[in-house]
Amino acid sequence: MRSDKTLPEYIFDKNYTVCITSKDDWRNQNIDILHDIICYTDGSRHLVTGQSGARVFNQTLNEEHVLPLGKYSTIFQAEIYAILAFVNSLHTQYEASTAICSDSPAALKVLDTA
Repeated sequence: MRSDKTLPEYIFDKNYTVCITSKDDWRNQNIDILHDIICYTDGSRHLVTGQSGARVFNQTLNEEHVLPLGKYSTIFQAEIYAILAFVNSLHTQYEASTAICSDSPAALKVLDTA
């Protein structure tokens, strides 16, 4: 009998680089971002309510997405989820050069060692 089953595909190539810059470089505008798509991500947690969320802003398309994550997510998880949400949105941009700007050195270091 025929089926619509999709076999999993595992890709272990790391086709990205991570660049961690200083706050002074950002303040002094010493950073040139020469990519086709530029995105800013952030994860946060509200101190009073304890709710977490992620935000993705695609500067190239001027699109913003706010992703509520509830009260059990950490700030680190929210930061990683924001990056993942943006990467998943690139399903049609295979050949595009992309810059993802994050203020989380911890998230960037994890991605750099992955």
